[in-house]
This record gives sequence, structure tokens and C-alpha cells, in this order.
Amino acid sequence: MKQLNRMQALLVLLLIAVVSIGTAAAAEPSPRTAATPAARPTRSPRPTPPRSPGHAEDAVLTRSYNNERTGATLNETVLNTSNVNVSQFGKIFTRAVDGQLYAMPLFVPDLDIPGHGVHNVIFVATQKNKVYAFDADDPAASDPLWTADLGPYGVSAEQEFGTRYNGVYRDIMPYVGITSTPVIDLTTNTIYVVAFRKLASMQYEHRLYALDLLTGAEKNHVVIAGSVQGTADDNVGGVITFDSRQQLQRVSLLLHGGVVYLAFAGYADTDPYHGWVFGYAADTLAQRYIFCTTPDIDPPGQSQPDANDGEGGIWMSGQGIAVDETGDLYMVIGNGNYNAFMSDGRNYGNSIIRLHPLSDTLQVQTWFTPYNYVYLNNNDYDLGISGALPLPGTDLLVTGSKEGKIYVVDQNDMGGLGSGNDNQIVQSFLGTNALGDHIHGSLVYWNTPSGPHIYVWSEQDRARTFAFDPLASQFNTTATSVGSTQLPNGMPGGILSISANNSTPGTGIVWATHPIGDANNATKPGVVRAYNAEDLAQELWNSTQNSTRDDLGNFAKFNPPLVADGRVYIGSFSASTTPLSDKLVVYGLLAPRIIRQPADQTVTGGTTATLTVVATGAGPLSYQWYAGASGDTASPITGATSSTLTTAAITQTTQLWVRVTNSSSVADSQTATVTPYYAPTIVTGPQDQTVPTGTSATLSVTVSGSGPFSYQWYRGSSGDTSNPIPASNSSTLTTGPITSVTRFWVHVSDGINQASSQAATVTPYSAPTIISQPRDQVVPLGATATLTITVSGTGPFSYQWYAGEAGDTSMPLNGATASTFVTPAITETQRFWVQVDDGTTTSDSRTAVVMPEHSLYLPLLRTNASSSRRRR
Repeated sequence: MKQLNRMQALLVLLLIAVVSIGTAAAAEPSPRTAATPAARPTRSPRPTPPRSPGHAEDAVLTRSYNNERTGATLNETVLNTSNVNVSQFGKIFTRAVDGQLYAMPLFVPDLDIPGHGVHNVIFVATQKNKVYAFDADDPAASDPLWTADLGPYGVSAEQEFGTRYNGVYRDIMPYVGITSTPVIDLTTNTIYVVAFRKLASMQYEHRLYALDLLTGAEKNHVVIAGSVQGTADDNVGGVITFDSRQQLQRVSLLLHGGVVYLAFAGYADTDPYHGWVFGYAADTLAQRYIFCTTPDIDPPGQSQPDANDGEGGIWMSGQGIAVDETGDLYMVIGNGNYNAFMSDGRNYGNSIIRLHPLSDTLQVQTWFTPYNYVYLNNNDYDLGISGALPLPGTDLLVTGSKEGKIYVVDQNDMGGLGSGNDNQIVQSFLGTNALGDHIHGSLVYWNTPSGPHIYVWSEQDRARTFAFDPLASQFNTTATSVGSTQLPNGMPGGILSISANNSTPGTGIVWATHPIGDANNATKPGVVRAYNAEDLAQELWNSTQNSTRDDLGNFAKFNPPLVADGRVYIGSFSASTTPLSDKLVVYGLLAPRIIRQPADQTVTGGTTATLTVVATGAGPLSYQWYAGASGDTASPITGATSSTLTTAAITQTTQLWVRVTNSSSVADSQTATVTPYYAPTIVTGPQDQTVPTGTSATLSVTVSGSGPFSYQWYRGSSGDTSNPIPASNSSTLTTGPITSVTRFWVHVSDGINQASSQAATVTPYSAPTIISQPRDQVVPLGATATLTITVSGTGPFSYQWYAGEAGDTSMPLNGATASTFVTPAITETQRFWVQVDDGTTTSDSRTAVVMPEHSLYLPLLRTNASSSRRRR
């Protein structure tokens, strides 16, 4: 059916050209259909993008939460339809900044900020070229963690730009500086920001900065410049040159594939201006790509009243360029020249386009332009005020318009220009109460428990949601539900975002801000509202229900609420030029909630520990620390009434916790255990030993400290690790056989510190062996005997002689402690032996028998005497 409509459109256009009817359409040459664009990579159907399993502190690095620009955060586990109500939810704190907040805040958890420690951080950029990093949680932490000043900014009242309407630029007042939402690269800890800077009277520049995410220090910058060939009114020698004074950088930055993309429109349609897209290498900021939406003059008969050639700005109410997995870019272009239907046409005013990065340019792959684009331009009903939303899980793209229509196109074949209608595209339908109600805020998307839905809130209307039928690949054009609040006449309607825990029922919330009155060229009071995303008729909360507590202040145009980890961050404008009178307003659950628990610690024994808790909730918050397990209030710590506790000296394991209190409720932290730590100390080292040659020695070490300990024994002098002993990993070592003098030592570690013992010397020895025993002797009666032994062994030896049989130590001989022993006078038979001792082993000699001579020869002597006597 789509192909038949396109063929009909071609025939109609050809017929009109032949008969030369004097309308804008009749002057168009033979159209070029969108079905035959320049060569582009083919794509298989896109799967639904994977989602993380639901961590509430996921970083928000770009506007609308992701590069698909769905406007939904799907990891919100704190806020839901049961606790967002006036009794539980409201304003919890504000942050003062210098300059209005057109840029959506960005959020990164767990950043280690030098000099400040670990924080969840909210990043804010203002129209006075200031960038702030704030603690995102603590109501009392009002000072920024860092601030960057990117130089002088434009002043709206100076009439140096944007003077087409009423002589003074009123769309952004009173200053123009950082208008677009920055983008963050966590892989390099870089935040990219574009600042509009005033150099001198009538002289301006746009700079792209790369700032350090942790400090705000400048890493690099580049002045945005470029030109393309073209024939538009502002060409010089066939070249169109980018002019910062004419160009508004409203579209949020995109980071994809190592390239930072940024896009431009004009200040209040003040000619000459064009739509520009630039791409810069993220690492070097070298320019990679440049594209101009309207480089050429209008074809005959196409000029608009009160308009010059060109225009075609990219506003999208501050939305960022969308991107797909191939790296192709999607955007919606506002009013301006259009001639893309011509064979050589390059103007894409009032169109949706898909660009493919190629070489040094961005090449149009396919586009769509409403059939009545001339009427839309002339009546200020153009496209370009809503961003491009690639529908997840499909190859479709949706956007809204000032006419109040929602367009649905095929990303691969957007349909080009229709003839008499837009039937060549997938779908178009009225997304508002009445034709002509502008859809300024970009559409947002959530895959609800009942299926995919888009949400829209145009001016002069109620919030609406439309269901998508995946089988039909179209939207039901009757709203599934409608919000309860009817907006009065005035721009810009409701600016939306969605929070949910994936597709879990009861977690989807539509957050919206809108002005009270017309905020088109004026600052107006603002309102924040929360609706049940499954039924917009159910308003959960709004900032006027308890205005004393929850008042937003003035509405920040096109700045959608940022939801992160249970808090909602919204910009608010001041009504004056007083510095630091603009503010970031933070809403959340009123009851205190602990964001970062006090952590277990191990400290050196006898020193103090520092514990910190990070809590959020309606301020002021008060703190009381206790000793013991969480909930045990028996042991409050005197004076411990801040978010940080410095303990007394820790000598034993101690439990601590804190109670956080505000006017609503209390929150108790988890228990933090502080453990004293003592480094390993050698109490008793291995001792020198002497062991029999060929036997082993047992060495041991005694260690004090917290442990547990690991051990490694070595041979050699202490500290010499060249000879580790395998499998010697305990406090005791049994050596192998010792045959020579050997030294041993041990290294002890607890994984943090270590200690080394002194070396123990193990000496081998030979046990004493008696080589020659004491001999039996016969001595003259009354004479002494000399007994001697000879001993071999390591020595030195000690000796002890005994009377009696060998082994009987009951009769030691006093002073008989040498290898030679002289007996007392021998008058009767006696027995002697000696014990040899080398300090380790003893050896006993044999028993030596010493007899007086008469005891052996007495009978003979008597005979001899008789004989002698007989001889006499």
C-alpha cells in the first residue's frame, strides 16, 4: 500500500509540473523519492535494547537518559506509585547556581572527587557559562564539589543577536551561555560542554570544551567553525560559513562512536542562519563531520513571506540527536528552505532526516517532509520542536509538531515528500486535543505492563498516552488515558520524563513540569506533577499541594525532570539578574534514607577510625552515633552528632551505627564493625641447634599480631630468599638430615605487613664413642691405679668416673672428671667406670677391675714364706 501511494504521489507531481499550475507544488521538478537515497549500509531488524537488571544509581550521562532519547529511566527502585504522594514526597533541598538552567542536569554515582572523597554527583550547566558539580544526596552539602567558569556570555538585551521579533531577543533571557545539555564519557571521566562566549561587541564564538569530570579542569577545547559550499543568500563566493552570532546551540550533545555531535538553529529566526551539525573526535576535538541543512537558495516560487533563504534550524526543544547501532543520526529540522524532492536538492527545512557519517561529511540516507510543508512554514506550524524518538524494538521513528500531529516513519525509508497527503509514511495522527496545539516537549516512551506507549503533553491540552500495537506496527490513535490537568493557553505545554523499574506494575511515573501562563517570552511560575504512567487520570502528587514546602519557583523552559536513585532534579529560573538566585530544586521521599552506609574498617591497633554516612531526605537531618549493633540505643556516643564519626582509639573489635532523624522519621544505618589490626611481630624466633649427623632438627617461630599468618622458611641468612624450602608453610619446620652446618629463617606475612626472623644455625655432631676402654689392673697393695679412656666424636666432652658397675651412677667420684682417672690407694678389689657426655649424648665405658697385688698372690706368698722359713 505504501509503494502504491508513493507512485501516486509521483504521478500527481509530474502532472502538476506539466500543466504548470502556479502553486508552490507546481513549480517543483520531477521528484526524487526517498526510496532511492545515497548508498547506505543495510540493517537487520533491531532487537529491543538490553537493559541493566535494575540498579537505582545508574548514571545519567546524556539528555533523556539514553541515545535513543526515550526520556525514561528504567532502573528506579525507590520511587513508585505508592510512595509518591504529598505526605511522603516533596522538596528536600535546593542548590543555588549562577545563571538559568536550560540544560538538563546529569548524574553520576560513586565518583571519587579529589579532596572530597566518594560522592554521587549531580552536574549542572548554566546560561552564565558556569558548570557545577554538587553532592547529589546530602541536603547540607550546599557548596559545589567544583565549579568551572567557561568565560564571558551573551546578554540578551544588547540587541546583538536574535532581534527579528520585538527588537530584543526574548526567547532566552537575560543571558545566553550554555544552553544545551552536556554529555559525559565515563571511560575517560570527561564532560563535554558547548559555551556561547562573547569576545567583543558583535563578536561571539561557540567553544566545545572537554572538562575533567572529577575536577572541572579543562582538558581541551575547540572553537566551532566550518563552511560548506552553497548558494544561499549569505554565501560568499559560493561558500556558506558558520557564524556563531547567528547560531543558537540548543540541541543537547550526543556522544557516540568516539565522536561528539552538536547541532545549531538560529536566535529567534533572525536571518541569515542555517541548521548545522558538527562532529568532533572525542579524544582530540579534531573536527570530523560538518553538515548544513539549507545550503542553497529556494527553488522558484518557494520563498516564504518575511524569510530569507536558509534557516532550517535544529531546535527539538533541546532534545539531543538520536543515534542507532549503525551510527546513523536522526533529527528533526524546523522551518526553512526545502528542495530535497529535486534531483540535486540539498535543503531539508521542515523535515525528519537520517544522516550517515561518511568520510568528512554526514550523508542524508532518507528523509520525510510533510506534504503541506509550505502551509506549515507560513503559519508557524513547522516540525522541529520535538526531537526524534526511535521506537525501541522497531525500525520506526516518532516525532511531534507545532500542528499537534504525531508522525511515525520507517527509519529505513522515511517516505520523502508526499503529494496531497502523508500516506506514504507509516502513520500520522493528532496527538493533542485540537489541531494547532504545539507539541514542544519531546515525546517519551515506556514499555508499560500492558505494552509500549508514548506520552505527550502539548500546550492547551492534557497529558496523553498512546498505545503501540507491535503486530500492526502502528499506534492506536485514541489516547489510552488522559491527564487530569488542562493547561491554559500558552507555551510550551508539559515537559516530560518517565521513571520506572523496567516494566514492573506500579513503578511507572510520568514526571512533568509546566508553566502557569505563557512562558514563550517571559519567566513564569512553574509546577511539577507526577502521574501514574499506567493511568494518567491518577495524579499522584504536584508541587502546589503543599506549596509552602514544595514550590518549584519559576519554570525552566524545555528542561525535563531528571530522576535518579529516588530523587527528582529540576531546574528553576530566577526572576532577576541577581547572581546565585537561579537554583536546582531537588525532590524526593521526605523520610531520611541512607544512601551510603558506614563501612566496616580495619585500623592499626590503638589508632582511631573515621566512619561516614551519607543520607538524604527533607533537611535538616540530625545524626546520633551509637556503640553496638544497629538499633541498640543503649550506648550513645557523646558528641557524635554529625554525619562523620571519629572513634576513640580502637584496641578491640567494636560495632558502631548511626541514626539519622528529621521531622518526618528516622533511618538506622547498618552496623559497621571496626577491627583493630596489629602487624606480625616475631615473639620467639627459631633457636640454634646441634643434632646428630644425618638426623633432622625441628625449628619453630612464635608470632603475635592480628593474623591470619602465612609462613615461608628459607635456607641461608635472614632476608636471603634465594633458597626457599618447598612446602614449608607453617610455624614449625622439620629439616631434612643435617650433615653440615646449616642456617634457617622464616618470613611471616598477614597479607598487609610482614616480619622476618633471625637465622638459626643447626650444627651436625657425632655422638661420643669410646675407642679404648679403661683396663683391668693389679697394683701393689696400697698403691693407686691410673685408668684412661680414649673417645672419638664431635665434642667437647665431659667425663664423670664412678665406682661400681658400669651404669650405676650412685657413687660418682668427686673430681674424677677427666679422661684419665687415678684411683685412691687400692687395698681391696674395686670396680670403676666412666660416663662421657658431649652435651647431647652420653656413652658409658666398661667396668674396669682394679685388685691389690696380695689378693692375687697371697697363698703363694705364704708358701714362699714357709719355704723361706724352712730354709732358715
